[in-house]
Amino acid sequence: MDEQKVLQHIQEVLSGNQDSYKYLIDEYKDSVYNLVFKFCGNFSDAEDITSEAFVRAYKNIKSYNIERSFKNWLFSIAVNAAKDLLRKKKNIIASIDSSVFLEESEVQVQYSDESDNPETLLFNKDQAQDVLSAINALPEKYRIVIILRYMENLSYEEISNIILKPTGSVKNYIHRAQKVLSKSLESKNTSKVSKK
Repeated sequence: MDEQKVLQHIQEVLSGNQDSYKYLIDEYKDSVYNLVFKFCGNFSDAEDITSEAFVRAYKNIKSYNIERSFKNWLFSIAVNAAKDLLRKKKNIIASIDSSVFLEESEVQVQYSDESDNPETLLFNKDQAQDVLSAINALPEKYRIVIILRYMENLSYEEISNIILKPTGSVKNYIHRAQKVLSKSLESKNTSKVSKK
């Protein structure tokens, strides 16, 4: 959807037209759901978080800054809703069901940032399960930037706007997350080789 049409629907929502908000929900619900599912790894939680994100967005639509991408604004709300839910469930370890995730969205996980490392590594389906498991084990702040960068293909600036951190921090988080992922995957590969 183009930004002009989005702004038109937002103006209509502010004027009291709830049908325009339904249109925005229909337009963005899949994107928001996919993002939060990748973050929390649970279908039921992803549905709850998606609903919560749209409720929060509706309540706060007056504060939406038209200079900002509406999708990224929604992503920011969804990420915060996901963090809130995961904090409430902090005693329960959320895990990504890799096989279901892969069947649902035949995503090829790309790990590496071409600006930091000229070698781009693409993982096949078997390797992707290890990658998703390693991503899920990352601390929350690293996990979300990896998901936004490599699964949602967002720029550093877009990620910065979503997580409300400076671009330098985003790059730093991604760099640190890559190191942790690299060590984790090396360790898994070494143990697989030694078992053969």
